Amino acid sequence: MIMMTPEEKQNRPEAGNLVKPAAVTLEDLSPEAEQAGFEPMPPNAASMTDIQDILSRMERIAIQVEQSKIQEYVNYLDNPKRVIRINFLMGLARGFGFAVGFALLAALVVYVLQWVIRMNLPLISKFVADIFYLANQYLTLYGR
Repeated sequence: MIMMTPEEKQNRPEAGNLVKPAAVTLEDLSPEAEQAGFEPMPPNAASMTDIQDILSRMERIAIQVEQSKIQEYVNYLDNPKRVIRINFLMGLARGFGFAVGFALLAALVVYVLQWVIRMNLPLISKFVADIFYLANQYLTLYGR
């Protein structure tokens, strides 16, 4: 339900006393509305059920906006220190997750390559063994 002040409730027309909307002419349309292709409504086109349907849709939209907690999000954005702190912590968490994930993936790749060497497959095992041999030589020559 839409929140209204007591004055608005008092001045609100009842369902039976709704004023029919005035016809909109081409002169009343803004240039943006004309470009978008809006056409004016013919006079007396909106029936009572159409107006009630529109009002009920508007009330549902108002309820959904209130339930979406936009006010909390606006309050969050109004505090720059809080935004910076939360984004910093999120960045730390992402960096830590990236490092741990990369380490696990690298360990898995090394394990699979060692397994391939032990299987003694004709071409692949020699190629992988050569890579490990060259890496070992590089480490012994240039230090760890």
